[in-house]
Amino acid sequence: LFHGTSAHPDVVWLPWLRGRLTERGYAVEAPHYPSLNVEPIATFLPTVLANHTFDANTVLVGHSGGAALLLAILEHIETTVD
Repeated sequence: LFHGTSAHPDVVWLPWLRGRLTERGYAVEAPHYPSLNVEPIATFLPTVLANHTFDANTVLVGHSGGAALLLAILEHIETTVD
C-alpha cells in the first residue's frame, strides 16, 4: 500500500485496508516514503525498487500520488501484470 504525496501510511483508508487484508492472511507492506513526489521520480524510484520485491502474486494499491508511483514501478519491473 503506497500513500499519497506528503502523506503517511496511517491516514485515510490505508489503515482500514491494511487491517482487512491482514485479517484475511495477506502479508501487507505499507511503507512510509516522505520523499514521494517530492524528489524527482528518477531519483526516488531506485529506492522503492530496492526495498520491495514484486512478483506474480503482488497486489499494488496506491492512494493519490502513490498511484502515480505504482505506474512508474510497473514500467520498471519484469513481472507480468494481470
